[in-house]
Amino acid sequence: MKTQARNLARIVGVLVILTSIVHWKSFFISISMFGTSPGVASLGLLLLALAIFSAVGLLAYKGWGFLVFYCFALLATIGFSIPLIPFVASWFPLAVRPWVMIAINIFILIAILAAHSEWRKSRAAGEGDS
Repeated sequence: MKTQARNLARIVGVLVILTSIVHWKSFFISISMFGTSPGVASLGLLLLALAIFSAVGLLAYKGWGFLVFYCFALLATIGFSIPLIPFVASWFPLAVRPWVMIAINIFILIAILAAHSEWRKSRAAGEGDS
């Protein structure tokens, strides 16, 4: 099970990278608004930083990577309406895309919660971070 949790964390880390690449305009459009709306620009910078740190932490299978990912998923979902699996929401009609995006993000969040739980069990058993 530990190997499955590690693989799942790495897959989600790669998904964070792919999502960041696909939705790069969301980051930089909000950052470019710094002169007129510093709050929006700050959220864009925060989302970019969370994406980078969560991808690094999940790929390295570190506990802090899970925690940063939770913040990234929350801000991506609520603040920017970004699905964590790129392109899937576009397969659906426009009227249901927000619901598909929410369902995808909840599914990913539940999966990463399971991997985080397994990481905590292995750490409690004395197996360390990796």
